[in-house]
Amino acid sequence: FYKFQNEFWNACMDCEIKDRQPIDEGFIITVVVNTRNKSKKRQVAYKPCNHMAHCSCKMVECEGILCSHILCVLKGKTLRELPNHYIVNRWTKMAAYKPVFDVDCTLLEGRSQIEQED
Repeated sequence: FYKFQNEFWNACMDCEIKDRQPIDEGFIITVVVNTRNKSKKRQVAYKPCNHMAHCSCKMVECEGILCSHILCVLKGKTLRELPNHYIVNRWTKMAAYKPVFDVDCTLLEGRSQIEQED
């Protein structure tokens, strides 16, 4: 939560959209991060039809948390909430109701067989 909160804060305070170039199904958006006299550019590929975004920093792929660059782009689209495909199950109240498996696919925690049949 705190990592996401930090990224969200940075998206609101330090990031700005500098350029937007159309591509086949969406846009390549240049986001500039201005922190402590440094300026860093990131490229975000954004598809408006399904609100999918991929950033050149690859934070989503590495850590599973949206980066400030993608959040900056989504903020500019005036969405009231994050699209469902960005909500990680472990962040939700329903996370406790899903079964938990180990690496060998052995059930560690979950509902009993009788509850599953109901």
